[in-house]
Amino acid sequence: MRYNGCKAVLPPWINQGYYRLQIMETSESIIESNKNTNHSVIKTVFKGIKVGLSVVAVYLILVVLIIIS
Repeated sequence: MRYNGCKAVLPPWINQGYYRLQIMETSESIIESNKNTNHSVIKTVFKGIKVGLSVVAVYLILVVLIIIS
């Protein structure tokens, strides 16, 4: 971001604090987005596991029924 002549008026530590705040906010948002993607990946993996287990259970039931009959 650019200041139009404000940088000369503001003391340097205010600018440093502002930049630090910006950096912290961006890193926090990056961390949040990473958490969200991790959660969605975990959710999809669990969905896949659930679907796989249900399919396996159905196959096992069919095999048992065939063996019994």
